[in-house]
Amino acid sequence: MINIYTKRGAGKPAVGAFMEYGSFATFREGGQVSGSKGPFDFSASVSRWDTSSFSAINYRRGAFERDGFHNWQVSTKLGVALPRDGRVEFNLRWYDSRTSFDGFADSGAPADVFGARSTNRNLILNGMWEQPLTSWWTTKLTLSQANERLLSQSGTVGFNLNTRQFITANPASCFPNLDTCFTPFSSDLEILNRRLEWQNNFQISKFLLLTAGYQLRREEGDSTGFFGAAAPARVLSSNAGFAQAQLNLWDRLFLTAGGRHDSYSAFEDATTYRVTGGYIIKETGTKFRGSYASGFKAPTMNDLFFQGFGNPNLKPEKV
Repeated sequence: MINIYTKRGAGKPAVGAFMEYGSFATFREGGQVSGSKGPFDFSASVSRWDTSSFSAINYRRGAFERDGFHNWQVSTKLGVALPRDGRVEFNLRWYDSRTSFDGFADSGAPADVFGARSTNRNLILNGMWEQPLTSWWTTKLTLSQANERLLSQSGTVGFNLNTRQFITANPASCFPNLDTCFTPFSSDLEILNRRLEWQNNFQISKFLLLTAGYQLRREEGDSTGFFGAAAPARVLSSNAGFAQAQLNLWDRLFLTAGGRHDSYSAFEDATTYRVTGGYIIKETGTKFRGSYASGFKAPTMNDLFFQGFGNPNLKPEKV
């Protein structure tokens, strides 16, 4: 699923900024701007987060490196009001983080590994068009794309906190003393997720709202360099149709019933449903609620194909 939540701009253009400081030498700072003019509204924010020495293998235990976390985040929303209560909206979110980590010598001893870090980069784009077509029919079309790249590097030199010896990832030095080496690794994982969704709302009467739609999802994954091996690109896709009915009687009794059918490229088809009910006693402010549903969860790309850990034989979970 690709969802972006950024507050819609409103009113006169306004600018704000903030700065925070906390434990582990944590700094967080950022700014935002938002507003609207005529049919246009906009909102944008940027923030930076830095912290250090959060690893359990820290200087108090004799480690040298102050492992840290560094993160940039940018999000924007641009909306345009259309005639007859329509709206077009564009969203963007960019996320870039770097986390330093430690490891263990082949003997199992904690090791301060120099230069070991992982990088996570995300770019999410989302476009939406919503338009009432009649007094009782509203349509909504959403296009989304998320690109995620995960890079990890183990480093080549470390420090064994038990033996107080420097260790290396050079296999030639691993014998005869295993305490002087560790197993290196690197990975480069990239996942591209695309979604198209068309939703229609039909206000049949004051009491009954019907919703129906279609969703197409496609996920592509590629991994190179993990443990020195290259893995082929993987593709998962699904098509789904869904429908729901919402009944509101006297603003006291609320009933909902919905169903969804998914067709997967790598798994069997699945049909799920959900029914809910609620009753409000306005005089006392009391509400009674109940629900019953079935569920189906397909394994993710990483669950199936993550190099060294994934299991391509995993089956979906059903409830």
